[in-house]
Order: sequence, then C-alpha cells, then structure tokens
Amino acid sequence: MNKRNLAGKILFLLIQLIMLFSLYSAYKFCWNYLIHTIVNNIIFYTLPISFGFMLVALYKSSYTDPGYMNITPSKIIEQLNEQYQVTCEKCKCWKAPRAHHCKRCKKCVFKMDHHCEWINNCVGVRNQKYFILFLIYTLIYVLQVLWIHGFAIIMWSMRHRRLIDELQKVTKGKVAVFSIVLMCFFFIIFVSTMLHDQVQVLLDNQSTVESHKDITGRPQSFAFSFKQVFGEDKRYWFLPTKPQLLSNYAELAYDIAYASNPNSIFLEDMIYDKSGQFYSYFQDLQLN
Repeated sequence: MNKRNLAGKILFLLIQLIMLFSLYSAYKFCWNYLIHTIVNNIIFYTLPISFGFMLVALYKSSYTDPGYMNITPSKIIEQLNEQYQVTCEKCKCWKAPRAHHCKRCKKCVFKMDHHCEWINNCVGVRNQKYFILFLIYTLIYVLQVLWIHGFAIIMWSMRHRRLIDELQKVTKGKVAVFSIVLMCFFFIIFVSTMLHDQVQVLLDNQSTVESHKDITGRPQSFAFSFKQVFGEDKRYWFLPTKPQLLSNYAELAYDIAYASNPNSIFLEDMIYDKSGQFYSYFQDLQLN
C-alpha cells in the first residue's frame, strides 16, 4: 500500500466505518421489526459472514503486491522483441510490455488496471482476484443490508397509523436507517459499475490503462482470462485465497487494429502452448 497517499488512507478507513455502521444499524434498529421467515433469517444471520468476507478481500486487495516489476528478463527473451528492451525512466526497473508506471505508487505494475483510492493500492495482476471478490462480496453485503433496512421501514410504517406525524419525530434510529438505505443505493450503483468494468477487462483482455492507450492483450476467451486471474482450481475461485496465476511477463501489448485482425500472429500462442518447442524459453518469466 502507498503510505504517502493520505486521501487513499482516509477512503480506506471510511469504507470500513460505513460498512461497520450498517452492520450495527441492522442489529440495533431493525431486529425488532423483522418478521422471522426463513428468507429473512438467512439474510440476517449471514450478514456478519458477508461482512467478514468483504473485509478480508478489502485488506488483501489493499496490502497485496499488485504486481510490481521486481524481475529482469533473460537474454533470450530480450532478443525476441524490442518491447522487452524497455527500462522505466521513472523507477529505473525493467518494464515488461504490459507493465505501466503508477504515479501514486511510484512503481511499475504488471497488467495495471488502475489505481483505486478505495483500497489505497493499484489493481494489478497479483491482487485483481481479491479486488473483484471485494466488489462481489460488497454487492452481496449491501443488498442484504438494503433488504433488512427496507423490510424494517415497511414494518415500522405499518405499525403507525399516523405515519406523517411519526416521520416528523427525529430519532437516532430513523436517521441511521434512512441514511443506510440511501447509502445502499449509492453503493449498489457504484459497485455494480466497477464490477461491470472488471468483467469487461477479462472479456477484452485489456486493462483500463491499456484501453486509454489504444493497446490490448491478444484476443482470448473469457474462460482463459478468468483462469489467468483466479487460477485453475475451481474450488478457490470465489474464496479470497492466493491464486496460482496463469500469466507471463513476456505477454505483448498489441495495437488494436493488429489484435482485431483475424490473420494476426500472437506470441502468447507459443508462451502458453505447453507442448510447443518454445514453451521452456518463457518459464523464467512465468508468475507464481
């Protein structure tokens, strides 16, 4: 995490406080208004579990190395393409073709997608799984919170005949519940948008930074892009565990026009072809 980024540290703390307050509000102000059906009980009692998963993914996104360039290419790799012969002018490290320099972190990050203020860290190849899971967990948690608070508001309104008079009486509970509901709608829109962007990144094999530079990775299936980020073991895809990454520093960045040409040849076809004669040449640059 970039310790110098004060705004990021504040947002990182703020999001935890908001989510913790919503959990407190659910138990403090909504419990007595719930009708304890099977659905309500499942949503209510799994709320702390969702909060826990969200918190773990948040911290892993924030404190995991996003993919800093701490590697040097072999001579064989350097001879293959001029894109491998680049040194970053700012941090003086070897800059892989799909690496980008982050001004806030002051380091080059492999497959950098963007610098996220909410986690106070870059989103790159090594923490993208945690970041996507953080978005998924957050969306699930917020939907649960909205259900509980929305249900409580409905039941509270049904218990009071003079609803207008009751609404005019300002209490801590009312302010908390209605504030949480408003924040839920904000987070649903915000998180859904970010999650959509991350899915698009996997679909296109193109990071947000790369899209701004009109370059991209090779065209490939969503399934392969997904496994590059989440690993090949299906048991751990949706758990915040360390994935066995299926990425290689030798991957090239291609011009959009070249990548969209069906007759183009891509180096990655050799990099990931385990039966090919050149597969061993690229293993030194395989992420682990």
